Amino acid sequence: MIERQLSEKITVIILTNKGNSRRLQINDAILNILNDQPYELPKRSIAEAMYLIIIKDGLPAAIKSYQTLRATNDASYDFSESELNSLGYQLLYGDKKADSAIQVFKLNATAYPKSSNVFDSLGEAYQASGNKPLAIESYQKSVELDPTNLHAREMLKKLR
Repeated sequence: MIERQLSEKITVIILTNKGNSRRLQINDAILNILNDQPYELPKRSIAEAMYLIIIKDGLPAAIKSYQTLRATNDASYDFSESELNSLGYQLLYGDKKADSAIQVFKLNATAYPKSSNVFDSLGEAYQASGNKPLAIESYQKSVELDPTNLHAREMLKKLR
């Protein structure tokens, strides 16, 4: 009984400088553990796993690993659209590898063909690599999927 009272008064605060972290899910799991409640561990980041493979074995190996894990429906990984987008932006702006970022954004567009955001990101990568025609094509697709996407609309005006 005393343990329960103590754990109900515990506040868990998790800080991170990593934008796309699992801190909220980890926080919930910790609180549930402390309160003797059922909990779920957060899924592993497919972006982080792929990035490690890219460093060690290259982008083709990372893409193959993604495709294999996704095909087997490995529930321990987070395959959300934001995962590949995060990886693409890391490659584009963090590592300055536009061609690799384009491949990751294309993979995301294949996985999420109805996402305006995915095509907006692909357009940005094409634009950064200097491929204006494909940037325009990707931004157009983004606007077709979501006419309210102001970023894609602005980029189309700029590129035309």
